[in-house]
Amino acid sequence: VKGDMIDFELAKELYRLLQNEEYTEYSNLLAEKLIPVLESNYNCWLMKKMCVKAGVTTPEYELKFSRKILIGKVKNFQIWEFRRFLTEITKNYEDEYELVEEALAIEYKNYHAWSYRIWLVKQTKNWKEEIKNVEKYIIKDECNNSAWSYRFFVVNELAKEVDKEERKK
Repeated sequence: VKGDMIDFELAKELYRLLQNEEYTEYSNLLAEKLIPVLESNYNCWLMKKMCVKAGVTTPEYELKFSRKILIGKVKNFQIWEFRRFLTEITKNYEDEYELVEEALAIEYKNYHAWSYRIWLVKQTKNWKEEIKNVEKYIIKDECNNSAWSYRFFVVNELAKEVDKEERKK
């Protein structure tokens, strides 16, 4: 219980720092200390995001940090949203595809990982490759609604691309 009280006091301190827009190395380190025990706390991830925006930390560092947390908590949507923010800056989509594969290997019906993959493929327009990639999940479990829904999305987007090309002719 004593450890929980310390975490609560630190979380209150983090909230105060956010309210005062104090995006410092201390704020970033405090969020980093809290995240392993409060990984679903929105304020922790918001502070990390604001510290990136303020130049206190780098997107590259934060991608490494959040990857370690994500592999243990693949269903935590705050981490996925944070990574999306970072990837919008770095444009390093290939590493993110690899991470999604790792997450789906842990939990292949993970809604947040599939949603993140949809966002990734929208950025890269890698429709044909994704048709091939999703097949392995359907073969693994033909009742995987997440994989089927993803496949439906990709096929629709691919059809739109083909339709655009046909109209240009």
